[in-house]
Amino acid sequence: MRAYKPWMSFRDRDNKHQDVILKRYSDHKKKLKEFMPLTLDNKISITRTRRGEWGQWVEVWELIDGKLKIVKQTWL
Repeated sequence: MRAYKPWMSFRDRDNKHQDVILKRYSDHKKKLKEFMPLTLDNKISITRTRRGEWGQWVEVWELIDGKLKIVKQTWL
């Protein structure tokens, strides 16, 4: 169920929106470098929720000088 599992969102090279749902946040962090070459603008957002709380935590990751860095993070 997407509501309780973190998901990764990005635009692929064909400008289509892609979502990848994995079990844990740590799994997404391991896969970031694998999915980064597939993106249109080298940005991937990871969204996660906390059960029993309202809203979503969003991090936008970008590849800068060969290293993955969070360029934006916010609570929605």
